[in-house]
Amino acid sequence: LATRVSFTANASFLRGYLGLDTSRSFDSYGASAALSVALARRISAFAQYVYYGSSLPANATNLPLLSAFSRRAAVIGVNLWAPLYANPRARR
Repeated sequence: LATRVSFTANASFLRGYLGLDTSRSFDSYGASAALSVALARRISAFAQYVYYGSSLPANATNLPLLSAFSRRAAVIGVNLWAPLYANPRARR
């Protein structure tokens, strides 16, 4: 987008099976998108949207779990960072 602005997005999908029975599967899926703007050399502000969902087959467990679940979240915040290692020769 620009030298001070970055955009990232990702999506995921997972299918698993209960034991060796391939007719009983569970799914997990999600997506996110984030926009970040540099405020200074090591500080940025961001806004992020996240979606997550999962589904289990009926009677998959004796625990009182929802068979279908989804969650959405909108997040804003500030990132601060510092290098783990700085090469002393690289300074100019």
